[in-house]
Amino acid sequence: VRVNYVKPNHGGSMKALAHILARPGETLPTHTLHVLARVDQLAALHGDPFPHTWERLRAAALLHDSGKLARGFQRGLRAKRKAERWGLRHEVLSLAFVGWFTFTEPDLPWIIAAIATHHRDAAVILDRYRARLDSADDLTHALIAELNVTDVRAWYDWLAVQVQRQPTLASLPPMLPFAFPDAAAIRTALTLFEQFATPLAESGIAHPDFAEAALLRGWMLTADHAGAANIQPFTGTALNRTAIDRPQPYLHQMRSAESNADAVLLIAPTGSGKTEAALLRVTAAHPARLLYLLPYRASMDAMQIRLSHYAPGESVGLQHGRALQTLYRRLLSEGHSASDATQEASARLNLSRLHAYPIRVCSPYHLLRAAYQFKGFEATLADCWQAWLIVDEIHAYDPKRLAYIIATLRVLRERFAARLFIM
Repeated sequence: VRVNYVKPNHGGSMKALAHILARPGETLPTHTLHVLARVDQLAALHGDPFPHTWERLRAAALLHDSGKLARGFQRGLRAKRKAERWGLRHEVLSLAFVGWFTFTEPDLPWIIAAIATHHRDAAVILDRYRARLDSADDLTHALIAELNVTDVRAWYDWLAVQVQRQPTLASLPPMLPFAFPDAAAIRTALTLFEQFATPLAESGIAHPDFAEAALLRGWMLTADHAGAANIQPFTGTALNRTAIDRPQPYLHQMRSAESNADAVLLIAPTGSGKTEAALLRVTAAHPARLLYLLPYRASMDAMQIRLSHYAPGESVGLQHGRALQTLYRRLLSEGHSASDATQEASARLNLSRLHAYPIRVCSPYHLLRAAYQFKGFEATLADCWQAWLIVDEIHAYDPKRLAYIIATLRVLRERFAARLFIM
């Protein structure tokens, strides 16, 4: 039974929090709603990879920026110089607010982990905060000291209203009566976080929960970044089957169109319609994401234009080391001014990096960045969940790099349900 401890007062709590910013020009409640909307869009696209994934993500998204209530964060956000910015981590302070809900095992450690790592890696947070809990450098009390009781109460009221108003939050457990957060809540959360994150870090991909943890953080990063950028909604891949079809298709194109296999190897001569064969298979599956992988920048540039003829609107992104220059030159050739082309090219590249486009043309090295666990690699892995990966010109790589690519594809196939069309 859900008990309403506060009277719903959405307008009042919004007004009371109008001075609390999550980022320049955007209030904390507005940003939180944007991120929650992105989580809902991702859930609609990707289905249920593991039990409770989306419930945990919605809980984390609701609370992830609670620490931005801190006076120091608000001063730092408005500061003109980097030296004046707040030196503490708002995501660690956000952990103090988890206790407002009756989260229990096994959900609690996952929610804490998603909140704690939505900017920095686990090792960074643990090294600075968990490792100092028993020393004079314990920062948990300094974090709590940055909170104002009036702002905290307004935030509690706003959260209580959202839990009642947002249909996708109906699965959250009841909120407890209001209590001002304390340092002990952060300390407890950090201890649970260490117990959760340490085995994952030690075992890596061999850990049985690696894929689930990567998806949780990956989609948290994606939703947070997309919510902050206020970009177009996430949509699934849509290809025009009529445009792809030809009057007299080759045999391998017909077999691809009729196939229900999720792992395909196609060998055919140049110019024999391999691209269309792959796309015919993909159109039958309606994936959330399609990544078309090529070895050379020139072929990537050409393929992005080619795929645009098969997909509606601006739904095909380009992502490689010189994509900005390619997009800039293309916009200039279309009649844009230099300043407009610069701005638009940058915007399109950022959309690719934010995984906004349902179809993206890139190289296998984009996936290798995830294999080497570059910053934010979980977002790339999450984007590959049940995606179609079309790997064209697979023969173009030297043996060592080809081995890296094949090993990465195997992990994506076995742990992230990726579907492969290798040509």
